[in-house]
Amino acid sequence: MLAAATTPAFGAPSWTDYARRFTGESEKVREDAIQALKKDPELKVQLKKSLGKRDHFLALDVISVLQMRSMIPDLLTFSEKDKTGYSIHVLSSLIETKDNDRIGQIYLDRLDSPKTSPAAKMAMLDAAARMEITLGPERTERLLREESPEVRSSVLSLYRTELLRRNYHRGLNVIEKTILDPAFQIRMQTLFLISELPGSIRRANLSLVDGVLERCKNDSMPQVKALCESVMKAEAGT
Repeated sequence: MLAAATTPAFGAPSWTDYARRFTGESEKVREDAIQALKKDPELKVQLKKSLGKRDHFLALDVISVLQMRSMIPDLLTFSEKDKTGYSIHVLSSLIETKDNDRIGQIYLDRLDSPKTSPAAKMAMLDAAARMEITLGPERTERLLREESPEVRSSVLSLYRTELLRRNYHRGLNVIEKTILDPAFQIRMQTLFLISELPGSIRRANLSLVDGVLERCKNDSMPQVKALCESVMKAEAGT
């Protein structure tokens, strides 16, 4: 049995020893470690105890590599207080389509909470794109007021996914706000989005797009100004 937290002097390796063999070893050593962990009847108990403790990240690696869907409830509980967002990424590797509605609603509720860390929000927004979770206009606008520019950027990335990949038609009013974002990277991200717009969406929102481009042509950042001019020239040629 592999229940010990550390390797005894003259005993069998612990689950942490096997977990460390996932990287930097031959494929055979890695596969042998995986098989040994799968046979451990106490593994789930040990992993649950390790969440948030010294071997936290090793535990998450094991859960992900072994695709332990039975740990989803434990990860959901722990991830509510996880400031790193890493447990959300591991959850994403375990989620199946049938989980989307239930877990998606949990993510939406946590995105609304001021207690959720920026890193966790970024991880959930990344998951939302793959799970086809729709934020809706009000939540989108609220998240675009987040203090963290990384969160705002993740919101804009999800908006792009909704608009371009999922053909989720709604107003382009979001880009009127993001073109004025304090972070110049988000202003550039907005311009890249405009450059990707299909002709049908662009024509349906012509005055709005033109207004956004007017706002950026005198941007204080040379990179934004140059990209704005490039997009305007491309617009004029369509």
